[in-house]
Amino acid sequence: MSALLKKEHELGFSNRRERDNYGKNIHKTTEYAANPHRAILDFIAPYLDDIHLSADKLLVATYRQPEKTEGGILRTDSALEEDKFQGAAGLVLKVGPAAFKDDASVTFKGFEAKELDWITYRPVHGSAREIAGLHCRFLQDLHIDAVISDPTLVW
Repeated sequence: MSALLKKEHELGFSNRRERDNYGKNIHKTTEYAANPHRAILDFIAPYLDDIHLSADKLLVATYRQPEKTEGGILRTDSALEEDKFQGAAGLVLKVGPAAFKDDASVTFKGFEAKELDWITYRPVHGSAREIAGLHCRFLQDLHIDAVISDPTLVW
């Protein structure tokens, strides 16, 4: 049994399809509604050691609004899907070894986004990918606009 398959079984997934389906729909869970930071991290953490970023890249999980609003209204599937393409906030999962390092072409003046920070960015700047079904973006460090305390502040 491969190490990845073993991890998936330890997490309670019987196959990759089941794992990917959970990742794609994590924003519909009660755990995500209560604490998206914790829900994303609990799900994706076992896979992060297998991802090695180049230079100035960041791996960011796209924040997707929960399926149910605070008022109890269920959002439509199309509205939920739109967050994948237009969502401008995310959770930093990994930071490349040269990210936020000053060089001849860019100076960050002390600005830095660290792992587990919520950030905001322009979606067009990221390269979208699914990691274990979870919608993520690979972003260059200079495309991070700000570190934010709460992803619901940005749309």
